[in-house]
Amino acid sequence: MKFDAHISFYGSRPLWQKIIAALGYTAMFVCLYKGVTEPPRPNVPNNPGNIMSWFFIAYLCFLVGLFFSRVRDFHFDFITRRYKVVRRIGPFSIGNWKNFKSIEYVSVFKRGDSHYQVKVWYNKNKNLLVAGFYDFNGAMQFGKELAIQLKVDLLDAATNPRDSEWVDLEAPEVIF
Repeated sequence: MKFDAHISFYGSRPLWQKIIAALGYTAMFVCLYKGVTEPPRPNVPNNPGNIMSWFFIAYLCFLVGLFFSRVRDFHFDFITRRYKVVRRIGPFSIGNWKNFKSIEYVSVFKRGDSHYQVKVWYNKNKNLLVAGFYDFNGAMQFGKELAIQLKVDLLDAATNPRDSEWVDLEAPEVIF
């Protein structure tokens, strides 16, 4: 199946995060092995040789690996007006197609001092965060292209958050 847009929320993880994830998963397997092969020592309380302690440490290592290896992607099919949120961990992914009942508009928000978010608003009051930028012009350009593809309006809530304005998508772009 061909879809029109693929937006990656995290993209590919940096090498240092992949290394931490690999270490977390490796430590998890070592702890599971230790928990299975070492006999329990009932006379010594809170001993790491205890089976449950090794399994608990393995669980914590798994959580570290999971945190540093997960990726969230968005797939949009503009022709049939549906989307899919895909959660990936390495080669494994999960996600189902969902229909946009009614796409209302695309908006660009400012978060903090220099972070901009692009959201798609649908089904009256639901929104889907699809991208984040550190550059206002990049966020607006992405929002315009997305709004044009979805054939909806674009709301600029980043320039003046207290007085949002609708952006004219057909006006020629002026670059300063």
